[in-house]
Amino acid sequence: MIRVLSLMGVQDSGLVQAEQLPNGALHLLFQGTEDFLRYVPRGSGLKVTKALLLGEGRTRSLPRVNHFDVVVNSIADPDASHLALEEAASLLEGAAVPVINHPTRVLRTTRDGIAAMLQDVEGLHVPRTLRVAPRRLADVEAVVRRGGIDYPFLFRPAGTHGGTALDRITGPGDLPTLEKYAFDGRDYYLTSFVDFRSPDGLYRKLRFFVVDGRPYPRHMIITDQWNIHQRNRRDRMAADPALRAEEMRFIEDFDPASVPAIDEIHRRVGLDYFAVDCARLQDGRLVVFEVNAGARLANDARGGLPRHVRTIVSAMVRMIRERVREADAATA
Repeated sequence: MIRVLSLMGVQDSGLVQAEQLPNGALHLLFQGTEDFLRYVPRGSGLKVTKALLLGEGRTRSLPRVNHFDVVVNSIADPDASHLALEEAASLLEGAAVPVINHPTRVLRTTRDGIAAMLQDVEGLHVPRTLRVAPRRLADVEAVVRRGGIDYPFLFRPAGTHGGTALDRITGPGDLPTLEKYAFDGRDYYLTSFVDFRSPDGLYRKLRFFVVDGRPYPRHMIITDQWNIHQRNRRDRMAADPALRAEEMRFIEDFDPASVPAIDEIHRRVGLDYFAVDCARLQDGRLVVFEVNAGARLANDARGGLPRHVRTIVSAMVRMIRERVREADAATA
């Protein structure tokens, strides 16, 4: 039995969400933490202990790391959970056991950090991304005037995902729509917008999970909207069997050789597992939207995981076992 310590974290804001399960129990959701170990089936040979870090030294009882065989850092958002990641990094200083997704590496995966890291990778188009902390709308206008970014661009608060707080600014006339945000010095991202429509006029967003350097297809969401998320599956794909069939072909016929840039992404990012959200441009390049460990592997596992998702989970379990074997061999 492999003893696994899973590190989870509370957002810097202190916000914790709760959802009521069908049996009436409450399930706590820690945004910024993506715990893939919850999908590991019983009988996998892993004994998982979870530790919740609050950040800034507020965690009252820290686990003894070296009492475990391996540590899996599940804290994944360097913007929303920066403090918890810093506490995790401090906790793991001098650890004598392998660490999956070391927090010091996760801290590098901000949107602007990834854009800078991958800018010159062959086969990729990585949109320009700026991190700004405006005090007024005029500060955003000034960034555009100085040539920091061109129209159209995307505007979103740092640490947000899911497309719920995301605006496309096509020209100066759209800027007043940003007044709904708090310009109090908090961080926002400006990202160049790339039109990734296919020749048929639809948008196709791909998600891969990269586990130990190997890419695995998670989904292809197809819609007529540029802001693509899971809700688009319900809005468009649910009513179109041809689109659902296209997604299944993408998953079942996937060849890792079709995305050679993944090797270089893995080398530069340096995480043991992470997700890539992207789209295929008409010139064959992949336009990169996100690269991080916080992408959701499954929206609802209560009805069981699809076969291709179980394959990803199995790859993650194999990786853990391999890291433990390597550590044991090194100390033998």
